[in-house]
Amino acid sequence: MKPIAGLGAATLVCAVFAAGSTSAADGLFSTEPDVERSIVLPVAADAAWESLGLFCSLEDWQSLVASCVVEERADGFVRIVVMTDNTVFVERLEQFSNEDRVFAYSILSGPLPVENYRARFSVDEEDGGSRIAIEAWYDVPPEIDGEETAAALARLFDNGLAGMSDMVGPR
Repeated sequence: MKPIAGLGAATLVCAVFAAGSTSAADGLFSTEPDVERSIVLPVAADAAWESLGLFCSLEDWQSLVASCVVEERADGFVRIVVMTDNTVFVERLEQFSNEDRVFAYSILSGPLPVENYRARFSVDEEDGGSRIAIEAWYDVPPEIDGEETAAALARLFDNGLAGMSDMVGPR
């Protein structure tokens, strides 16, 4: 494991994936997401992406995240996300494109009661501003309430979108 902190991680991730990814993740998002949330902000998409599009930027806008560290591992870039309740998620970057302003990731481990979790974060131009979207796909084991899981993820995403709005929205 090789920890990468600060701007160095962002620069390295951007350099590795700047041309756009042609990974297996491209085919993972061909169905409707299980949960999708978005917000439109009166901020240019490139400016929003610059502030929000780094793999560990969620510690700047998600109030439920205590810390985030990116590591380079044999299987790619992984972020270790510690939540304010001390639970930990380990997530692998599956796709990244500065040009398209999108990244995708999967959860390798964590307390979320789902399987095969993968998500996409994107920033698109819309009406002179930007649409910021978070979408997630996953499988729910039979013993888990899928509706409650979706509602909990929607609340988490909404909290993050509110933090993004506070961070890059109009002042």
